[in-house]
Amino acid sequence: MEKGQKGRSYILGGLKNSHMKEFVDICLKISGKRKPVIKLPKEAFVALGYFMEMYADFISQEAPMMTSRIAKVNVLNMEVDCSRAEEELGYTCRPIEESVKDAIQWFKENKYL
Repeated sequence: MEKGQKGRSYILGGLKNSHMKEFVDICLKISGKRKPVIKLPKEAFVALGYFMEMYADFISQEAPMMTSRIAKVNVLNMEVDCSRAEEELGYTCRPIEESVKDAIQWFKENKYL
């Protein structure tokens, strides 16, 4: 907030682009959980994102686990670049495995897992 320029957006990404499958595999490996059995077609995955948004908005009143926008980005395999954040904000990132490990630890400590 202190270094960013008004009206500009910044992607706070990682060292490399990861597809959803790779991200899920990393999460499962670090958490020691089993792989999900169901593989959804792209259209169903996006529809699930819409459903989660609707459920959050009208029933749970909590943030959705996934949004349709996130689902679409993953289905389209879009790549992002965080070089602007690095150059203008001094942003640095670390390997995704470290971040996932810390996140899973936090979820366990706060009884979400």
